[in-house]
Amino acid sequence: MTCGRKPCFFLKSFLGELMQKRMEDIEIKYIYLQKTVDDLNAVVIEQQKEIRELRATLMLLGKKLQDLSSMEPFDPDEKPPHY
Repeated sequence: MTCGRKPCFFLKSFLGELMQKRMEDIEIKYIYLQKTVDDLNAVVIEQQKEIRELRATLMLLGKKLQDLSSMEPFDPDEKPPHY
C-alpha cells in the first residue's frame, strides 16, 4: 500500500493491529461458544439419564396397574375364608 510515492507504514501497522484485535475478539467469542456447547451437552446427557429412569418407572407402574386391574374386585362385606 502506498500513499503517494512513499509506503504508508502507519496505515499498514494500523490495519495489522485492527485485524489482530478482530482475530482476538473472534477467538474469545469462540471460546465462550465452545464452553456453552459443552455445558449444554452436559445438560442433555443428564436429561437423557433422567428420561431413561422415568421411562423405566413408568413401565413398572404400568405393569403394576395392569396386575391390579386383573385382580378380582375387593368386596368389604365378604367374610374371609377362615370364618
